[in-house]
Amino acid sequence: MHYNQATKSWSLVLLHLLSVINKKQFTKIYTALVCGYKTLTETWSDELPANE
Repeated sequence: MHYNQATKSWSLVLLHLLSVINKKQFTKIYTALVCGYKTLTETWSDELPANE
C-alpha cells in the first residue's frame, strides 16, 4: 500500500509470480482489498495471457 499525498488516495500494487499448470491457457485472477472478513473495495478481475 502506498499513500499518494497529491491525490490523497491509496494505491495497491500486487506483484505475484504464478505457478501455472497449463502454460497454453490464460490465467484468470480476481483481486479485492479486504480487512479481516470485511471487503473494502470492489473486486477486480483480469486475464493473464498464455505463455505459448
